[in-house]
Amino acid sequence: MFRALIDDVCNLFQVQQSDVRAVLVVNNNRGKHRLTGWRWGRPCTPDQERMDYKAIDVFLETERTYPIWEKVKEHFDHSDSDTLLFFRNEGSFRLGCLIAIANSIDVESHINEWEQIVRPFTMLGHMDKLVQFVVNYIGARN
Repeated sequence: MFRALIDDVCNLFQVQQSDVRAVLVVNNNRGKHRLTGWRWGRPCTPDQERMDYKAIDVFLETERTYPIWEKVKEHFDHSDSDTLLFFRNEGSFRLGCLIAIANSIDVESHINEWEQIVRPFTMLGHMDKLVQFVVNYIGARN
């Protein structure tokens, strides 16, 4: 399912798969989010992971379901991505996904298509068994 999402992102924004990475994000039930081991695409350095946490903090503060951050490199000089896309379940945060794209892309001209792609994913955080499976999988790997 998430590999198909990456394919859709690449097709929509005309980017190569080697320029995209994605990671699932969960709420650890203590009010903090956590990047998971469920990752696709480009590898991520520890420094980049710290930047991703900061970006997700900003996204979660907006309380928007699918916020976008363009021109990221203006804020994080050493970022591996210039465009960050995030989506999460509606309501209280339980499950989300960060998509990092290496280059700057024109999201606004494709915003309607982007919303159609991610809208079904925003319901995943309301599926208790799925969220618990992801959390248990993370716990088993650590």
